[in-house]
Amino acid sequence: MSTTLILNADHRPISLVPLSAVPWQHAIKLHWLNRVTILHSYDTVIHSPSLSMQMPAVAVTNKFYRIPQEAKFTRNNLFLRDTFTCQYCAELFSQTELTVDHVIPKSLGGGSNWENCVASCKSCNSMKGSDIIKPIRDPYKPSYWDLAKKKRNKIEILHPSWEQYIKIPEVA
Repeated sequence: MSTTLILNADHRPISLVPLSAVPWQHAIKLHWLNRVTILHSYDTVIHSPSLSMQMPAVAVTNKFYRIPQEAKFTRNNLFLRDTFTCQYCAELFSQTELTVDHVIPKSLGGGSNWENCVASCKSCNSMKGSDIIKPIRDPYKPSYWDLAKKKRNKIEILHPSWEQYIKIPEVA
């Protein structure tokens, strides 16, 4: 209840991975700077010495921002690509139980990129060490929309009005 969904000028989220949501205090600052317009509000009323208003739930930008086409290589996005599954033992783990494994180890010249890294549980990563072992699925560079489709079921909808805006296009 303390987060505001920020929509692009075309009424779609600026980003789904991660979701373009900000603390309500930041949304109010953006509103007073005339950068966003508030569309929906929570029932909670917030007060200042000279003003009372409802806490913003959804705001739309007054300027259009380009939506990213490429997925950023981050730890969280890597785990999302691999659906939080160890790519060596095929077990499902929480984010805190996973590590990033380099298929070709850094010591042998392997880089930190989509095509060389996979999610691995701590025990498999430790057991693998500096060896080159083929993972269950070959690592690949996902598109932004591949990750958005996987993320869709994990997005926490904090206000009923969010549901109408958080949609993943079928063709991407």
